[in-house]
Amino acid sequence: MHELLHFYTLEAFAERTDELGLTPMQYNDIKESLTVLLNTEFKELMGDSIDNGYPQHQDMRTKILKLREKGLSVTDIFENLALIFSS
Repeated sequence: MHELLHFYTLEAFAERTDELGLTPMQYNDIKESLTVLLNTEFKELMGDSIDNGYPQHQDMRTKILKLREKGLSVTDIFENLALIFSS
């Protein structure tokens, strides 16, 4: 599921990375952090597994969950995270 979400992220946002001014490393940080959604949006598919992510992405994962709780779409979350990098 983790890798499938990476594939989705690539398909959905790869073209936007240049428009948003993201470096490959910044895109990777967002891509890795978005896997936190597996624990909330896809928990029925995850079974007993939990996606803990990498230690360096924990702050961004927390931001993602807060944005999702506000009702933001994955696209809006991605763009919000890109803005964090550009500021």
